[in-house]
Amino acid sequence: MLDETDETVIRRVMRDARPGASAQSARPRRASEKLAWTLPGFCANARVQTSFGHVPIEALRPHDPVRTKAGDYLAVAWVDRIQLDAEFLMLHPAAYPVRLPAGCIDRGVPCRDILLSTAQVLHLPHRTGANARCTAATLVGRRRIRREAVPSLTYFMFHCGRPATVWVDGLWVDTAPD
Repeated sequence: MLDETDETVIRRVMRDARPGASAQSARPRRASEKLAWTLPGFCANARVQTSFGHVPIEALRPHDPVRTKAGDYLAVAWVDRIQLDAEFLMLHPAAYPVRLPAGCIDRGVPCRDILLSTAQVLHLPHRTGANARCTAATLVGRRRIRREAVPSLTYFMFHCGRPATVWVDGLWVDTAPD
């Protein structure tokens, strides 16, 4: 636990590190000031289709070739993991994942239960235009799709050097932004 002197120093450093930030914005957030969750990603065990089979996302590495909707394979440029602990999740429930049960979107889509970020962009089958893409958050409440309160979690996300739509557990999804 930080004593008040350390906390004051940390606040000042954080305030000074952000251009144009004021002392008012450096104060700690209260629970009523919950942040929106904007990072995409998947929880462990989501399987990504590569040229050598379906790989759990946590085992994906740079240079692994992943299947794209265009039919080619792109090399993974980077993989990141974001760990969220119980305290963060309690203060920011928007970061809780969405559970998509197997077959909730279409027959065999997804091919098994999957947990993903509310901000993850999905491509819905049999839809075109603006209705073809949505975030996982917009599906909550439909066909057994729900938010799942978890004590802690790790989101995994990756990018292929350029925007791409890739296969993850039977879903076509956008890779993380660059």
